[in-house]
Amino acid sequence: KKISGNLFYTFDNGINTYYTYSRGSYQSPLSRNVYTEYGVSTIGAGYNLPYNTRVDITVDYDHVTDNNSFFLTLQIPFGNKWETKLSAYNSSDLGNEFRGRIVRNDIIDYQNVNSSLELASVYSDSRNETINEAYGQISAAADKFRAGANMYTNSDGNYGVSGNLSSSQIITNQNIHFINQRSDAYAIVDSDIKEIVPDGNEAYGFV
Repeated sequence: KKISGNLFYTFDNGINTYYTYSRGSYQSPLSRNVYTEYGVSTIGAGYNLPYNTRVDITVDYDHVTDNNSFFLTLQIPFGNKWETKLSAYNSSDLGNEFRGRIVRNDIIDYQNVNSSLELASVYSDSRNETINEAYGQISAAADKFRAGANMYTNSDGNYGVSGNLSSSQIITNQNIHFINQRSDAYAIVDSDIKEIVPDGNEAYGFV
């Protein structure tokens, strides 16, 4: 069982704020009679600074374990394709973590293609080590399909790759049409006008 609520408010000076609350319980997969209670509150605020710089602050509080965490992110763009993200994380049970990221957007400059590459370095004082990470993603939308791929790797030797491809087909008694969207219903209209309407007016299209 679960109950949750969300509140959003934007101040006149441009600060965006939100509050979320979630409480409930879930059953342990190892026992039918053991339930784990949880309750979490999250408060967040974001503000756009000059030169398209943005700062976000998030505070989490666990009502069950009495643990709390604080997350600060500063996003600084450099032109239209480069940006850097600096973040600091503090948790009452996990300690501090600092992350620096450089992001390059639109690596492939092609219509209907979104791509990015992110290099990050993460330091955690609980583990007393620094881990370097790399993220890559690409997605494309064509007339007949949608596709995407994601990549991750880090200096610990962990890595992962995932991808997706989707297409829908409209089958008629004359042809098969491939499209990139899904719908509950489809219509195909042959608007190839081969004759002029008897009154002399041409048909320009169909709705």
